[in-house]
Amino acid sequence: MHRRLAGDPWLVGRVIGQESAKAETYPDHTDQIYPREPWFARRDADAHGVVLDAHGKIAWGRAEIGGDPIVVVLAEQVSDARLAGLRKDGVSYIFAGERDLHLGLMLEILNRELGVKRLLVEGGARTAPSCEPVSSTRSAL
Repeated sequence: MHRRLAGDPWLVGRVIGQESAKAETYPDHTDQIYPREPWFARRDADAHGVVLDAHGKIAWGRAEIGGDPIVVVLAEQVSDARLAGLRKDGVSYIFAGERDLHLGLMLEILNRELGVKRLLVEGGARTAPSCEPVSSTRSAL
């Protein structure tokens, strides 16, 4: 459907994203410290599945949904253990806010890092309230 609507990636919230997870949990501890900057396991896809998961609650156990690489949108407060789990699964991630997710920042990062011009939102009623509105100082795509 996202190809028909000319969307680059598609976006869902945590609840819908959780339905595609295959693992139960990630370890609670790692000795690694990861910088809070975008990390991509794969950039070379026609489309990506973008999932809003501020606290990194989803343990993926897979790197793709329907052939589209997963990109998780996190808040900077997420634990290094969660980042280690995402990296182990080959799940890309970006940070779009310190505690809450900021849609404008997310759009800027997706545009800069993946060339996203149009994002197809497929989330439910919980997707919008989980994000701070796009401010007038941020440009939307």
